[in-house]
Amino acid sequence: MTGSMPKLETGMPSSSNNQGFTLIEIMVVLMILSITIGTAVLAFGDFGRTERVQSEAQRFQMKLNLAKKHAIIENLAYRIDVAPHGYRIMSFSPPNNWQPAKNKNLKAYTFPESMGAMKKASILIQPSGEITPFSFTFLNTKDKAVATVENHGYGTISLQK
Repeated sequence: MTGSMPKLETGMPSSSNNQGFTLIEIMVVLMILSITIGTAVLAFGDFGRTERVQSEAQRFQMKLNLAKKHAIIENLAYRIDVAPHGYRIMSFSPPNNWQPAKNKNLKAYTFPESMGAMKKASILIQPSGEITPFSFTFLNTKDKAVATVENHGYGTISLQK
């Protein structure tokens, strides 16, 4: 037997100094991790706040459309009172005037804390389906406009993101 080093299965000589990673290998792994983390942060951006505010704007639009349908079907006027951090839906009954809507799908709603404050206003929905013109801009907590729900008086409630 000659004085040669034992060989690994790959045919490379084994030595007691080949334990661990080289500096180049560690730097390549760190670069891959940093690129992956950077991409994830850019993809999420505000960690979903914008998407949550857009969902709230869509929920508001759908709630207004639902109230409009109920106004037509029930032949009742509805009023949506928008406050800085939520809204409530009222129906008009002649002996009692305005009172909270009795339908469980038209109950009051509080916006999540991830939204900026809304302006205070009221939207009137007539039994014919006519709606007072309005425009509400939904903001994130940094007061950046994220979505707008509006009606220009034609009865169509639109959402723009």
